[in-house]
Amino acid sequence: MSKKAWLSCGGCLIAGLAIGYFGAMAKYGSTVANTLACLEMTQTGEADDRAFQAYQHESSPVAIYALTEALDRLKTAEDFGETPYLSKQMMGFDGMMINGRLAKLYLATGQTNLSEQRVADALKCAQDVPACRAITNQAALMELIAKADEKAK
Repeated sequence: MSKKAWLSCGGCLIAGLAIGYFGAMAKYGSTVANTLACLEMTQTGEADDRAFQAYQHESSPVAIYALTEALDRLKTAEDFGETPYLSKQMMGFDGMMINGRLAKLYLATGQTNLSEQRVADALKCAQDVPACRAITNQAALMELIAKADEKAK
């Protein structure tokens, strides 16, 4: 073989290795991103489950604490961004329900200012969920919360 053929074969080998390396790195990066997204969804779901259990079975202060923790976890997930596992609509619905339940608990404990703030936050979250855009006031929100709580029993 001539020198030109050897250089051509060597160049093709190096180009193939480089393309394979960068392709593998892209696939690896995608796998890591999907794993992190799945972990984020799992942690958010666990916090939401703990909060709902506390809301159903614990005293108001404990439930308020658990719901606040779940809301913080949800905000972290929102900062992480939309993923294949956790859409903006899902986060909006969870935010609406958590804020609505917090509003209900704050109202029951006489903390009307905090209740009003949570209602406003819940109504803002409702606008991210097409099926919930009809919820535009506190009465409609509390009715939805009551129905959801009744179904969960």
